[in-house]
Amino acid sequence: MALSGIAACGGSTSGDSSGGSAGAGATGGSSGSGGSAQAGCPSSFPSNGASCSLPSGSWCAYPNQNPCCTDFMAQCLDGQWMATPASCNPPPPPPCPSEVPEPGSACGSSDACGSGQQYCGYEQCADGSTRLEAQCVYGAWTVSEPKCAPPPCEGLSACQCFDRADCKALSDSCICPCDYECAGKPPCSCACGGGEYLGCATATP
Repeated sequence: MALSGIAACGGSTSGDSSGGSAGAGATGGSSGSGGSAQAGCPSSFPSNGASCSLPSGSWCAYPNQNPCCTDFMAQCLDGQWMATPASCNPPPPPPCPSEVPEPGSACGSSDACGSGQQYCGYEQCADGSTRLEAQCVYGAWTVSEPKCAPPPCEGLSACQCFDRADCKALSDSCICPCDYECAGKPPCSCACGGGEYLGCATATP
């Protein structure tokens, strides 16, 4: 089951190449505060703060040549233009696949304006971090498996503690791993033993 789906999709505004450009013609609009549609909009998108002579509250819209972006809008307020840049934020990515996708299989939004990148996480490590990461890059899935951080020494069983070089077993006396017959370990003997396992702690250098 997918844990998350996060698109790597920053939007852009007018002023850079991804924001598109305003068309040559402007159309009048109406403001939400009662301004009415007006003729006489400037032929080109006005700069912010430039003087205007239309009734206060009037809007002018400038079609964006980029079909994935909103139009450029300018409102005349108290004799000055308030220019609103275009927004080119892509739509949300599609849902993550319910199962880990096959590496190299096709992916991406069917929306022409959608982002070509997507991130999905699957399964969890003991510390809650993602165990499997799937990323959609340039139309194909890549799957990676970051190493899970080992659980803390505290709370480990005796055999788990013996297996960790960064942990040490606590005991009231000499403790012998051989006495615990840990699974997968061959029979062995120690010079001393018999100590009671009292827990596990992080080993100090």
